Amino acid sequence: MTYDTDLRNSFGLKLSLAVLAGISAYFLTVQELKTELVGKADNATVTAIENKLARLEANEREYRMTSHEFREFRNDVIARLSRIESLLEDSGGKQ
Repeated sequence: MTYDTDLRNSFGLKLSLAVLAGISAYFLTVQELKTELVGKADNATVTAIENKLARLEANEREYRMTSHEFREFRNDVIARLSRIESLLEDSGGKQ
């Protein structure tokens, strides 16, 4: 009778460990995918900004701004870039 009880306890322990290993592998995979998506999102944001700046440079030749308009535009761009930088720092800290 002791042998049967030991065998059942051993099987239960092995089954429990297998289930825990599966669960931990699942959560590790999910976390890795989240980290990968954050990196891709950062690259997409940088690419979008580069494209917008390239279009701006192309359009700048066609349109002329007054110095006041340029200062407003510059301040707006600086504010947007600061917000993007803070978002990237926040998402980098969560990894």
